Amino acid sequence: MNLNWTIWNGNRNKNLIKLNELTEQQAQADSAIQANSIQEQITQLYIQILYTKEALTVCQQSLATSKKNEQRALTMQQVGSISKADAAQLTAQRANDEYNLTATESNLRNYKRQLKQLLEITTDDEFDVATPETTDTPLQPIPSIANVYEQALQTRPEIAQQRLAIDASQVNIDIARAQQLPTIGVSAGVSTNTSSLSQNAWGTQLKNNFSVGAGVTVSIPIFDGRQSKTAINKANLARENNILQLQNLQTQLHSTIESYWIQAYNNQAKYQAAKANTQSQMTSYEMLSEQFQQGLKNIVELMTGKINLLQAQQQVASAQESVKQAQTNLSYATITSPIDGIVLSKSVEEGQTVAASFNTPELFTIAQDLTNMQVVANVDEADIGDVKPGERVTFTVDAYPDDTFSGMVKQVRQEATTTNNVVTYEVVISAPNSDLKLKPGLTANVTIYTAERQGVLSVPSKAFRFNPTQDLVGGYHIIDKPNAKNKVWVIDGKNIKAIPVVTGMSDGTKTQIISGISEGATVITGIQEAISDEDGPEAQEGKEESPFGPKRPDKDRKKNGNGNTGKA
Repeated sequence: MNLNWTIWNGNRNKNLIKLNELTEQQAQADSAIQANSIQEQITQLYIQILYTKEALTVCQQSLATSKKNEQRALTMQQVGSISKADAAQLTAQRANDEYNLTATESNLRNYKRQLKQLLEITTDDEFDVATPETTDTPLQPIPSIANVYEQALQTRPEIAQQRLAIDASQVNIDIARAQQLPTIGVSAGVSTNTSSLSQNAWGTQLKNNFSVGAGVTVSIPIFDGRQSKTAINKANLARENNILQLQNLQTQLHSTIESYWIQAYNNQAKYQAAKANTQSQMTSYEMLSEQFQQGLKNIVELMTGKINLLQAQQQVASAQESVKQAQTNLSYATITSPIDGIVLSKSVEEGQTVAASFNTPELFTIAQDLTNMQVVANVDEADIGDVKPGERVTFTVDAYPDDTFSGMVKQVRQEATTTNNVVTYEVVISAPNSDLKLKPGLTANVTIYTAERQGVLSVPSKAFRFNPTQDLVGGYHIIDKPNAKNKVWVIDGKNIKAIPVVTGMSDGTKTQIISGISEGATVITGIQEAISDEDGPEAQEGKEESPFGPKRPDKDRKKNGNGNTGKA
């Protein structure tokens, strides 16, 4: 049996592990690039659908106006106010508007089909996208190019992947250089043998022929035909190439961001101008329509006004969607929180590269509202059946041992958790925290009130555990009720008497009495024995004994019948 162990080989093994880790990170970055590409395609289709919906609304309004004008023209033709040719022009305009409406509906269906294909939705259910409400609120300010570029350098997965490639190139250089370094190793061997020609027994042969060897080997590369030098040069060239590719990616990224920024700026200006033009054309067309119905304008002027209005509405819709597209493109370089709140923890540092992937990285942990806390309690399976939403809860925390906090059961979760063969269920409790005393992560000791009774008769629960024996009570006579399901014991002269009772709910310390005894009755909860002086100081120290424990066999003990009692 031989054993060889390489102690040092220029850190080649360590660098190989590091190289594999970098390769895995590069694969994750590549997945993030694909995810970003899909997300951008979804966004483009979504904005295209919104734009087509706006165009569809314009077409519907235009068709409604054309039908109205056509009906008015036919009426005017019958009374001889306009010619048949002018009426035919309005009919043709109505037919053209119907065609435009049908074409726009077809485009909308096609865009939805493409989005369904991208989302891999294969059902025949009705598919639509939510249309955000449009308001006249001012457009969002456009961030500076430098700010967007700096954030994009930290978030874009293409940049992160290329930086990882540079790191991997440096590791390859270290691995190549290790070929010129010596390798140190240790070896050890244990051997023995037997021979059928020997007259000694096999055991004796194994013992006599047993040998152990160990040694240290040092391998120094003297000449390798320039293989190591060539490998170093190739690794250096690969690193320089990756650096150039990173610089090229950064240049392209800056150019793309600058292009998006110019588009956003221009589109906002176009949107404002188109909006003002639409309002002007709408007012002009309404005046033309009114004058046409009064016979003051001819058909050519009316159609010209309508075409101008339709073009202005299309320009507004196009400019609005272009602004959304440009702002969306710029937003890819910015990471924003989905909610407002208080930062509880930070998992990244400024300047650290983060890249989105199918597993979203955690950057910050944010609490939305610390004035309304949530306690997640683990309730045993034996008690979970009594827990219902809306029940009152009190709890304490170690940070404030003298304070008792209140809450209410909000949710009883159905998934069970098994720990060391103990099954528990999670109960979510809402707790107001207006003074901000409670902090995330505190351990709470919870009491859930599954049932409450006020003003009821009760006795200490340990009164039901008292079971007198003649040896324990001494000279008292025991009057028992052996068939009673629940009973308490009272002192009646020289008798210790059992009283059957009907019990209600219990919290473990107190038990409700429904019937059997009246308020003020004294019940026995235990018996305390008095020890005589003859038993010595050792007996005096242990004078209190449990009624369920073994009894000392001393014959000189005096039983006086002193009892522990409780009031009902």
